[in-house]
Amino acid sequence: MDNDARLRLKAAIAVSGKTSKAISQEHGWPDNYVSRVVAGQIPNPSSDRLLSICKSANTDIVHILTGDTPTDDRVRLMEDIASAPSDVIDKVSAFVRSSKLFRDDD
Repeated sequence: MDNDARLRLKAAIAVSGKTSKAISQEHGWPDNYVSRVVAGQIPNPSSDRLLSICKSANTDIVHILTGDTPTDDRVRLMEDIASAPSDVIDKVSAFVRSSKLFRDDD
């Protein structure tokens, strides 16, 4: 996650009326887990945890990661990928990079 994504997540949590601690406790994680994600101390939370945080904050993962207003199709795709086993996520990532759909220098 980059700084912009963390700022969007922090704003979404604030708007949700929940605290980072409450969201962490809701999922049985350490009390400071979500605040550590927002602070950048956990720079790359697992996709399933990030998806859970987003759902608890009543926001979508596409908006948090990209800043875009997502379409329904894009939200479903991101949710499917985020909840997939890590080996599937790795394969999708490798495909995107090898297909030049994503460049590391962007």
